[in-house]
Amino acid sequence: MPHRNVSFYQNIKMSTFLDIAHQSGFDTCPDMELIFERIKDTRSLAELGGGYGRCVQYLLQSGYKGTIYCIERAASMVKYMQESITAPTDRVEIFHQDICDLRLPERVDAILWLWSGILEQSKAEQHLYVARIKTFLNKSGSLFIDTPHSELKVFGTKLDDHIIRVETDWGSLEAYLPSQDEIINISKGCGFSACEVIPYTTPTGLRRVMYELKV
Repeated sequence: MPHRNVSFYQNIKMSTFLDIAHQSGFDTCPDMELIFERIKDTRSLAELGGGYGRCVQYLLQSGYKGTIYCIERAASMVKYMQESITAPTDRVEIFHQDICDLRLPERVDAILWLWSGILEQSKAEQHLYVARIKTFLNKSGSLFIDTPHSELKVFGTKLDDHIIRVETDWGSLEAYLPSQDEIINISKGCGFSACEVIPYTTPTGLRRVMYELKV
């Protein structure tokens, strides 16, 4: 379903969102630390789901020299990033877009879909959107996808092996957690040449999996 869960992020207080990031260990960007050596020399990259700008800030603070395209669908998050990220517009461009309407000014060398972003698409949509995302990658580009390993400790309840439900005062969220085999099959089905599986753990003990899908 296009534009799923938008109101959840539009209505969440920034202080609450930052607290969730802290509890999860993502405020220190362990996912970015994991992949930075793989992306640091790219000419350009895009992030899908920029949130409060943690990955953009990490890239700038780590000396990344390429162009950053940041995609975010919640207007409140876009506004927060526009006010908090100070960088020349030829270095960082922030777009108010949903992934189902994804448009980029050019093909890029890497696309980052981190902090469980893929989970907010249904099983069928995950394949469709990965195929669409691939069209925005250069011939030697990579798509990075981050998911929980299996268990949830901070946010959400698993209704079965795949379906996750979150109920809060400001809204609800539904998600589909793909298995490792499903991500590998999506990679193959979309024509990627390889899919590397990289397990890691956040500073707060959350087990995660990073996938690098290589064109």
